[in-house]
Amino acid sequence: MSLLKTLPLTLVLAAAPVRAQSEDSAPQFPPVAEILGETAPLLPTAETADLRDALRAMPPLQSELRALSSGSASRQRGALERLGEARNRRAAPYIGALLLQVNAPVQSRVSAATALGRIGDVDSVPFLERATRDEVKEVRFAAALALGKTKSLDAVAALETTLQNDPHWWVRYAAAVGLGDTRQPAAVPALSRVLNEELRWQVRQQAARALGQIGNQPAVAALGRALTDSDPTVRYSAARALGEIGGSESLDLMHAAYAAEKDPLPSGQLRASLRRASSR
Repeated sequence: MSLLKTLPLTLVLAAAPVRAQSEDSAPQFPPVAEILGETAPLLPTAETADLRDALRAMPPLQSELRALSSGSASRQRGALERLGEARNRRAAPYIGALLLQVNAPVQSRVSAATALGRIGDVDSVPFLERATRDEVKEVRFAAALALGKTKSLDAVAALETTLQNDPHWWVRYAAAVGLGDTRQPAAVPALSRVLNEELRWQVRQQAARALGQIGNQPAVAALGRALTDSDPTVRYSAARALGEIGGSESLDLMHAAYAAEKDPLPSGQLRASLRRASSR
């Protein structure tokens, strides 16, 4: 099963139309599939297999834990995928230990973070928080995404620090995704600051989308300010988020922005968002 099945890829990658590559020689968005080690889905060998057969074939926890300590990247990743899919909370401390094992294969550590995110246990937050300070950016990226999956207030502080301080924009982007996934109102101030201070338009755009996921009044106010961002894709995402939130304040902000907007991308989204919000 793909490790990306639990990730909102429409959130992560399809926030707005992709720019022409000539504008920026670097990748426009983090290469999520490469970082998280996406694999082909594992399909059932027989659709008619009896459920009892599947249960008898399921490896016990001790077998999976032996795979985690085997040192074999392929065995570790297979066990991590199964444990994450089963949302096995009993395995979380062992998975966290592998995540923090700096001499383990990087892809195994990334898979460990992803598994903890799929399990979604708040007790995994300390492991993931420590991993956001790892030297390897791919580990930090996966840990930030996983923290959001815990939907925990405890995760917000770690993600705020990562969003503000991480030197690599991929990781800051993942932190913005994670803060949106928590749905915690406490994340709004950090996301609002990003809209004002972040140099990378990709991170500002994702902050706008995350604020739309939270959708409270302070988020609406921050999105209203983002409607005047210097980058049209950020303005597009702010307009889309406000349309999803709706309400009289969102409508007032979008009407004012639509009257002044000259770029066809955010202008078109403002028009669509105004229709959507007005129809409620």
